[in-house]
Amino acid sequence: MTATLPDLLYRRTEELGLDFVMLYPSMGLTILGLPDEEVRRTATRALNHYYAEAYAGTRDRLEPVAVLPLFDPQEAIEELEHAVSLGLRAFVASGAVPRSVDRDGKPRQWI
Repeated sequence: MTATLPDLLYRRTEELGLDFVMLYPSMGLTILGLPDEEVRRTATRALNHYYAEAYAGTRDRLEPVAVLPLFDPQEAIEELEHAVSLGLRAFVASGAVPRSVDRDGKPRQWI
């Protein structure tokens, strides 16, 4: 729970014996598999913006990990550039991308 309260975690790092903390997005990982591009991009930007804002005053000890969807290269580049513009420096991406069209163009769910 402390990780969701930036100022508290910041104050407790020494007590916890931590010099630097990477904050894995946990529930944010669900965004990486959202099939609707508009929803996925909006959710990605909202979460990454929240992390940049919420941890702004604690970045010398706390580093929030941004989410980066990899559905297609252009989307990945645009979302990476946006996250970097927010000052985020660490990212997590899914290695599996759900697809709804087979390689031969037929509708089929696969990863």
